[in-house]
Amino acid sequence: MKEYNLEKFLLTIKERKNLIIAVLIISIAISLIVTFLTEPEYESKATILVESDKLKNELFYSTPFSFVKQKNLLYNYSEILKSHALMELVLKELQNTKAKNYFKSVEDIQKNISIRIVKETDILHIKARSKKKEFSEILCETYAKTFENFVAKITKEDVRKIKEFTFKSLKDIEKELQAKEDELTNFKKENRITHLEEGTKELFQNIINIKKLYNEAYALYNEKKEELENLKKSFNENKKQLNYEVTKESPSLLSEMQKTYQNLEIEKTYLLLSGYPLTHEKIKKIEEKQKEIRENLLKTNTVTFLDPIDFLKNLERMIIFKEIEILALQAKLNKLSQLLSQYEKELSLLPEKEKTYLKLMRDLEVLQKIYSLLREKNEEAKINEAGRISGITLIESSTPAKKIKPSLSFNLISAILFGLLFSFSATFLVDYLNNTIKSVSDIEKMNLSVLTTIPNLNNKINNKNGIKRYVIPFSDEKTACAESYRLLKTSLSWLFLTENKKTLLITSPSPKEGKSTIAANLSYIFAQSGLKTLLIDLDLRKPTIHSIFSLERKPGFTDLILNNLNGNVLKKPFENLYILPAGSLTPSPADLLEKKWVDEWLKRWKNEYSIIIIDAPPALIAADVSILAKKVDGVLLICSFLKTELPMLEETIKMLNNGEKKIIGCVLNFYQPLKKYRNYYYYHYKYQKKE
Repeated sequence: MKEYNLEKFLLTIKERKNLIIAVLIISIAISLIVTFLTEPEYESKATILVESDKLKNELFYSTPFSFVKQKNLLYNYSEILKSHALMELVLKELQNTKAKNYFKSVEDIQKNISIRIVKETDILHIKARSKKKEFSEILCETYAKTFENFVAKITKEDVRKIKEFTFKSLKDIEKELQAKEDELTNFKKENRITHLEEGTKELFQNIINIKKLYNEAYALYNEKKEELENLKKSFNENKKQLNYEVTKESPSLLSEMQKTYQNLEIEKTYLLLSGYPLTHEKIKKIEEKQKEIRENLLKTNTVTFLDPIDFLKNLERMIIFKEIEILALQAKLNKLSQLLSQYEKELSLLPEKEKTYLKLMRDLEVLQKIYSLLREKNEEAKINEAGRISGITLIESSTPAKKIKPSLSFNLISAILFGLLFSFSATFLVDYLNNTIKSVSDIEKMNLSVLTTIPNLNNKINNKNGIKRYVIPFSDEKTACAESYRLLKTSLSWLFLTENKKTLLITSPSPKEGKSTIAANLSYIFAQSGLKTLLIDLDLRKPTIHSIFSLERKPGFTDLILNNLNGNVLKKPFENLYILPAGSLTPSPADLLEKKWVDEWLKRWKNEYSIIIIDAPPALIAADVSILAKKVDGVLLICSFLKTELPMLEETIKMLNNGEKKIIGCVLNFYQPLKKYRNYYYYHYKYQKKE
């Protein structure tokens, strides 16, 4: 698998930058076209506050842990908002608006409405969408107000039933109260009782107070038991779904909490029996201590609707505290029962007339209290029925509609991201499938040293007649690649000439890799250094050396061998540089190269020249290179950056090194390093003008 470092990553992007830019432009163009052709969509929003506190009185449910019911209430209202029944009511209301022809069915409303509970709040959002700006506002406002009326109607129906119940009960109590008053009046007349002794009055009042506290405690006890059952049911249902294990609280800690809470409840009961009002400082201190016990038990977690485990933990602690409350109420009832029994015994010692009188008085007072309570509840029901006590507040029925689709910024960002993703994916897929040389390390992995890299510069210009001719880069020492040839010449001097080797074959795996240009420039630099240099063009199929130096192709090498000419065919364009062109074309170059005259001439030239450079054809397309490789002292292999394929390079190395290692190194031609390296190369190795 190919490995990518930062340099190779950036180089790959640089290589395919045109593809990346083209894909980005196409993606952005498509995005703009889609944006301007897409029909706009608008959205309006309504905000609803759910306030269960509005329903918290004796007429409705009440619990110190209202967040459990509040959570259920939020989800209940959310489901009502999504219900088919409500949408039918909304559709009916829309028939009286301008949007009646736009929303023709429940399905039209359903696909344009969304309901969301705002996290960590008691707020519901209704969002209405439409292709028409005005219609989205109409739908949102109609939906919100219809929901408000729907909930208010349900609540009022419950209030109406309670009002009817209390009214009917009042009529019955009135009759019973009137009968009890008449019975007490007749008893007083018949027995001539005008007043009671102080001790009897106090005993009577104590019994009344205890009865009142007992009834209140008993009602609260039953309410707490019902709440406990609901909590346990909810806890068990959620525990099964989440596979939650029950927390084992410390028994001693719970026992201490329970005992303390019970003692405080009994202490408060005695204070109430002694005549202390609920607002008294002593009773407030007791209630604060009870509140502290509750908070200590429930302080472990903060309830969130988003974390089911936290919700379960709080349910568990609520169950524990509810059990403590019930046990405290049980202890209170037992204590009140004991006191009531004690006073009942004292009452039994009174004369029969006084006992009967006290009983009538007690029954009358109880009926009066019930009558008073029922009247209060009946009045509350009337007020609630007249008002809008529904548990919800419509904060905002609709907001000015905003365009949500199409979003130019969103589409542009999406197009850019998609374009980058697609272009990068395509780039690296192509690069992954591309087996060409992309770095020096690709060559070095084949145990082949890179002697130098030569930049990708144009080495052709047009002459006056418009004909292209080659330019020898080193002939102008101010060019950037001059230093590359200096480095190559130095490397070859150390690796080649010091070992008394003279004949150097230059070839490449495939055509058009710049081997002839490198052979010409390398010959030139050796000649300029004072070495007598011979450059032979043995690329007999497509010779180019004569074109580079503007020489005649023939007579040349083939003429020398076939016609047994003397060495006068050599040309000398520069000092110390001798060139032997390819000569006349021959139908079978390989057969020509195997003639004994080739070896004889090479032997003769070795004695005359310091170095002989042979420009050979590409290694993989002609058998000439295999023949010549056996006749020379070493081979310089030319590879092309982003062109030479690695399998071809590997095959060339195997072919040339067959039997003995002839390749002395490699030159990476047309190299394009990263910008930071190229800048360094230009500014630090480029020759400057003399001042």
